[in-house]
Amino acid sequence: MKYLFQIGLVALLCFIYSCSKDAGQEPVGDKPMDQEMQVTCTTGNVIDLTESTARLSGSVVLPEHFSGLTMAGILYSTSPEPDFRNATNLQYALSDDRSRFSFIMEIDGLPSSTTYYYVAYLKWNGQQFFGEVKSFTTNTFVTDIATDAATGVAEDKAVLHGYLAVKSILPLKHTVCFYYSSTESTVEGLIARGARVTSELSESCTFSYSLTKLNSHTTYYFLAGASVYDRTVYGEICSFTTLTVTASVTAADVGERGQNSARLNGNVIAYSRENLPKSAGFFYSMTCHSTEDLIASGTHAGATSIARNGDFSADISDLRSGITYYYIAYSRVHDQYFYSEVLSFVVPY
Repeated sequence: MKYLFQIGLVALLCFIYSCSKDAGQEPVGDKPMDQEMQVTCTTGNVIDLTESTARLSGSVVLPEHFSGLTMAGILYSTSPEPDFRNATNLQYALSDDRSRFSFIMEIDGLPSSTTYYYVAYLKWNGQQFFGEVKSFTTNTFVTDIATDAATGVAEDKAVLHGYLAVKSILPLKHTVCFYYSSTESTVEGLIARGARVTSELSESCTFSYSLTKLNSHTTYYFLAGASVYDRTVYGEICSFTTLTVTASVTAADVGERGQNSARLNGNVIAYSRENLPKSAGFFYSMTCHSTEDLIASGTHAGATSIARNGDFSADISDLRSGITYYYIAYSRVHDQYFYSEVLSFVVPY
């Protein structure tokens, strides 16, 4: 009897425990689905990649009839782990009338041959969701630049020539130029201390520049350069030597002499091209007998003009009667001076 009572008591306790457990458990299938399980954020592929631009895609899925502050977009950076601290944020505006969104974000001004990392993100209900981090590398463009030989070289001028071809998906902004110098013969020296002149690229990929006012009988070094988008390229160094100016100057007999005046006459013949700039005149003195002394210490008298045949003259006054004066004629042709022999005359009483 005692054992039967114990068995019955155990059975009663097990029944009570079983009922209590079943009463506290929700029926399977009655629990609402966790809304976070309905949120997805996907990083899409890069579209239309060029040397400087890219289009990045992404998508998000939110619960039906979602509410709350929502923000989505793409983060991109050169860092392998783009986040809100180190990346550029491309935001996408979400509307409340649907729960699925796909977006494409366009970026430009990127440097060429550079790797970027990007990820789609979603901010909702105080939480952040991210897709997979992906990467892309902007395209590399190819440049072919050359410095061509100078043409039209004369005593004071020359024409520089260059060539530039760019192989790229998009037309890239560019400028072309030359660096030149008579003292610098290295790339570094020409760029740092040489003169720089800009030009325009033709449809045939060539460019040129006409130099003037150069020194005669001088060697110049030059190279072609170009800035293409975010890259600077240079051709090889070339050189040319300007022609030598040659001329002859003669002093003629003094004309129209008075008691204290005289007219000095001279002639210059330039064997270089006719349109080189020229000037002329005389140096005279009653004490200097040599060319060097006359140039250094003599009195200067400039000619007002030079005739087409090369004749020029200058009137001088305040001379002393009965004194012998020595004189030379000179002419400057471009950047070179030419002198006659020393002549003399006596001022009459």
